[in-house]
Amino acid sequence: NMSKFILDIIKVSNTLEKVVGVEFKVTLKNKRDRHEYDDPRYLDFLDNLVNNGELILLEHTENIYSLISQSDVVINYPYTSTAYIADYMNIPAIYYDPVQKLIPVYEESEGIMFSSGKDDLLSKLNNIFPSK
Repeated sequence: NMSKFILDIIKVSNTLEKVVGVEFKVTLKNKRDRHEYDDPRYLDFLDNLVNNGELILLEHTENIYSLISQSDVVINYPYTSTAYIADYMNIPAIYYDPVQKLIPVYEESEGIMFSSGKDDLLSKLNNIFPSK
């Protein structure tokens, strides 16, 4: 699911770049450092995206508040607390369900949205970044 989560965001941001004429940088900050128990296929997947320039992978020690404050939108894996941090900082936040199986269960806020599937994610981002 994490691989699909990341790939979908990259694909949607590439589509949106063409529509709104703005370059998007997809950045991932993992909660923890790499561990020997991590799936090597997932680590290779991330490394390939980084090497192809499709993903910026930050150190797990990066300050999340600083990172969010420099963002235009924060796309969160359900139901991580980073959406609430973004909302507090008045940065739009989206919980993204790539497999379209989750029921939106979170404390609602005007600044936090829920998106299910790539088309819905594109629609939500299009509302945040209207075409020029």
